[in-house]
Amino acid sequence: MTASLDRTVSDPVWAANGRGVYFLYDDQGVTKLGFVELTGKVRTIASDLGGTSTGRPYGGAAYSVGGGVVAYNKASPARPADLALFGSSGERILTQLNDDLLGDRTLGKVEKITVPSTKGAQIDAWVMTPPDYQPGKRYPTILEIHGGPFANYGPASRRKCN
Repeated sequence: MTASLDRTVSDPVWAANGRGVYFLYDDQGVTKLGFVELTGKVRTIASDLGGTSTGRPYGGAAYSVGGGVVAYNKASPARPADLALFGSSGERILTQLNDDLLGDRTLGKVEKITVPSTKGAQIDAWVMTPPDYQPGKRYPTILEIHGGPFANYGPASRRKCN
């Protein structure tokens, strides 16, 4: 059903009305929630899902469909996962689970870059600067290289570095 989407899909769940299927997929380091209609039309419902693991920056998400809404865990480089809902009025973040943890911390900025591979494909990468980064100042560099390509290793879950 997802022939128009050049990504592997997982965790399919039928819509209650039977008119399509919800699913998860990874795209350029980000886990997304998709929906495919019976006609094959694919759309992205939500992006930046994550937070099922706190120790490594792997993708990972969970969602549940019911009552006309989809509930899922949403994460970003600045926030470990919170609970979100998507319904007829769009996306709504329901929790602020990590306010106590993050309230007195300054996090480094995360910037996506791409680098060419030896065969010409573009490889996604992320640069995280230290908190209170000052351009022109020298900082030690830490590289964490992932052997891929079969795991989503993106920007959302990077708490171990701060």
